Amino acid sequence: MQEHDLSFVRVGAVDHKSARLVARIPPFPLVPDNDQKGTGARVAYRPTKPVGRWIMGPEIKVSADRDWVGAVTVDGLWASTEYEYRLLLPTLSNSHHPYFPRLQTFTTFPDPALSSPISPHATGESNSGGTHFTFAATSCVKPGFPYRGPSKKREIRGAKYLLNEVERQGVKFLLFLGDYIYADTPVYPGPKKEAYWTRYRQVFASPWMKALVEKIPMIAIWDDHESFNDWSESVALKHPERFPPAQTAYETYLGQANPAPSVGDTDSTSATMGEDEGGRGVHYYDFRYGDAAFFVWDTRSFRSANKAVDDDSKTMLGERQKVVFLDWLAKVNQTITWKFVVSSVPLMTLWSLTDDTWSAFQTERDALLDVMQYIPNVIVLSGDRHEFAAASIRTTITEFSTSPLSQFYLPIRTLSQSHNRGATGEDILLKYLPDGNSKFSTFEVDTRIANQPVVRVRVTIDGEEAWAVDVHGKQLDIPPPPKGIGSLGKSLLELLGFKVSLQVETKVFITVEAHHFFWNTQRRSWF
Repeated sequence: MQEHDLSFVRVGAVDHKSARLVARIPPFPLVPDNDQKGTGARVAYRPTKPVGRWIMGPEIKVSADRDWVGAVTVDGLWASTEYEYRLLLPTLSNSHHPYFPRLQTFTTFPDPALSSPISPHATGESNSGGTHFTFAATSCVKPGFPYRGPSKKREIRGAKYLLNEVERQGVKFLLFLGDYIYADTPVYPGPKKEAYWTRYRQVFASPWMKALVEKIPMIAIWDDHESFNDWSESVALKHPERFPPAQTAYETYLGQANPAPSVGDTDSTSATMGEDEGGRGVHYYDFRYGDAAFFVWDTRSFRSANKAVDDDSKTMLGERQKVVFLDWLAKVNQTITWKFVVSSVPLMTLWSLTDDTWSAFQTERDALLDVMQYIPNVIVLSGDRHEFAAASIRTTITEFSTSPLSQFYLPIRTLSQSHNRGATGEDILLKYLPDGNSKFSTFEVDTRIANQPVVRVRVTIDGEEAWAVDVHGKQLDIPPPPKGIGSLGKSLLELLGFKVSLQVETKVFITVEAHHFFWNTQRRSWF
């Protein structure tokens, strides 16, 4: 099924004042007896509580060279406000677009200025600036799996289960952690963007998946199967014909819906233009929901060969992404309660029979953990393994690895406490749930009581709750704000305990809870 007639509109990145809309709008006759073709749609939106006037928004422009997919940002919105929107014909501003007959809604995120944790001098009373919300995370999906006959080829049963939890738990958004398509399964169709586009259309055309992404915002990061199995930068260089069409297709259907790429505190022109080492696209990004911050790694575009010697030169993130990430850690350390770090492949080293996870990149992992372990309230989210596992890393970091949404699960057990850093006690297995064709996790973030921040995690497997656990954080040690407005920028950094100097080609210096770290990008080590 090519799904050339697929149409949809969905919400991607949202913040407290804007929302990103992505739509696929195939051509159609504007008037029954006219051969003129439609080339997009115009957005109209309004607040719902109370109902406001319709506001004419931007026009979504589409074309054949992007498979009739376009994106726009609706900005100038109010924080924590529900909006409804509709798509209109581009030339007839008051006429509903025939592909989109119904209204859809989204809700903007809270204003960060009103969501920060309160002073530690307060007691454990209710925190008026706290945050309470739920999001979901999963990865790995293929329509029609497990196979239930030709009439079920579009079916993604995991999306149906997740839709149920969206309604029940009030899930605000979905983080999809990679393998949204399987470009190389069952047969690799060749390095053509049209072939990759077909795979994306097939996923979005699944009725339950379409309903899911039209219900809540979804942002994503790619992993290997968006191109081909276990690919890395070195593999892509050996097969240069494969990478460009895979990246184009990813950006068309997923990438342009995401938050803007992270560039850190750098004046690099290439970074601000969305390019990284070697002119490649920047797909890593960060965003915030109230008193929770997220950094989404790109573990594919800059990684060394999986089988390369694990020394100081081997990398999964690349130098610039690492510098930007460390800069982000410095900013959120004592300013935001919960920090979520997203890796498409597991950070824990407890899985065997693979060199595609961080277990084959332990030198770089150690360098990152040497800082992350001193940052309060860090949770790592990952996928890829078609199993669920939770682990404690260096006692201060908790990881939840969840997959697949709809795919096979491994018939043999490949995870053990005795593997890699598990044998030393650095990685401690908390829970292992390998069976089930559909898995996702929901995370209820609650910082309303300042000295009792908590994340309540629920794991759903094949439509049933399989495990639940609470992750308890600690209150941040935040001094009162400075009195002098004129010195706010410098004084606030000093009061937060940071001394940050970012020079893209040389160094990052971070002070964290009296532990001093200096990352030398030339020698790739901490001093």
